[in-house]
Amino acid sequence: MTNKQRLTHAVIAAAAIFALLLTGCLGVFQEVSQGEDGKTQTFVRLTMSKAMVESMDAMGGEPTDTDEIFDLEDAPFDPENIPGLDNVVVEQVNNEVDLGIRFGGVIAGLPAGVQPEEAPFVPFEDGRNLIIALPPMGEDEEPMDPQSEQFAGMFFASTKYQLSLDKTLYPNVRSAKVTVKTREYPASVTELAGSWLVEFPFSTWMQASEGCRIVISL
Repeated sequence: MTNKQRLTHAVIAAAAIFALLLTGCLGVFQEVSQGEDGKTQTFVRLTMSKAMVESMDAMGGEPTDTDEIFDLEDAPFDPENIPGLDNVVVEQVNNEVDLGIRFGGVIAGLPAGVQPEEAPFVPFEDGRNLIIALPPMGEDEEPMDPQSEQFAGMFFASTKYQLSLDKTLYPNVRSAKVTVKTREYPASVTELAGSWLVEFPFSTWMQASEGCRIVISL
């Protein structure tokens, strides 16, 4: 195979992966609900489509190491040691459709002096606002250049972070936004039968090298 053919194959493979991502093959879903024991709990589910993994395997010629993709040892947070989260559960997701991880536990409330950024994914009430901090996606030595940032935004444009809030706990949700330093980005709020669904593009979080906050007006 010539270098030109290799380059053509690489471009086709990259385009195929790009198309798979744009169809929503990645998923991030967090739920804050009231358990049967009356305690407030939260669980986060990070998954990717098995169809995407199979396509990547077919194009790359080698099995994808999904354990490495969802390895929490290198993550910017440790789910088993998040302040304000008790009875933590961490489990693998492996069904007919998805691969990934699910973690969470009982919300005990943030200890005094702990900022939301020190307790990622744990809801924190501040007056009429509910705040959930999301950890940085990685420790970038240098910020993205404008072209890379634009491409990353397009790359994950159709992938959303979804947050479900139990109406038993939060009867009214007026609006929601995502804050990254001094910048603000809108988040949509949809009223469902027993919950509120807050959504925003995954790219908003992905591009926040120092993490971000979901701010929900109650």
